[in-house]
Amino acid sequence: MHIIKGKAVYVVLGIIVVTAIILQICQLFSKEGSWLCVNGTWQMQGKTSKAKPAESCSKPEATDDQKFVLEGEVATSTTATTSEVVGDVPMTYNQDKTLAIIEEPKASSVVSSPLVVKGEAPGAWYFEASFPVKLLDDKGNVIVTATATAQSDSLTTDFVPYKALLEFTTTATSGYLVLANDNPSGLIENELSVKIPVTFLNK
Repeated sequence: MHIIKGKAVYVVLGIIVVTAIILQICQLFSKEGSWLCVNGTWQMQGKTSKAKPAESCSKPEATDDQKFVLEGEVATSTTATTSEVVGDVPMTYNQDKTLAIIEEPKASSVVSSPLVVKGEAPGAWYFEASFPVKLLDDKGNVIVTATATAQSDSLTTDFVPYKALLEFTTTATSGYLVLANDNPSGLIENELSVKIPVTFLNK
């Protein structure tokens, strides 16, 4: 009798285990999948009865006013961070970095020599209390290179005011003002820059 009861217990346990396995298998195969956007294309994850999304999953193209132009010696690496400003609206590519702020001149303003550049930059932008500033023409050629100097102690993680003076001559009618962090490591992934469009007042 005890043997029969023991066998019955094992049979019941076996049925429970088999039932649990069958339920898990059913859940696995019956689970509704989905469409995921991977590298600009829709890819089915699992099995799904849903139709492929009609909208594009690629990154929307920027408008003409927002197009990010990298010319001359401006960083071209996708891992570097560059911000372009149109009007008073900064467009930052790679939000995990802190970029400098250009207060003078304003984006798209008319500039002439000597050009005074003012603003604030994170302390990490400075090396020995300075970082480079460039003026490019509309073809990316360097018109002049200068140095922005900290107006207070730059050994901080806070923003530090800077000032730069650029004296130049050019026949170009427009170009870009480019600020870059001083990057003694030389590693392109550590490069940060900000640029704004400017118009030259040719006398």
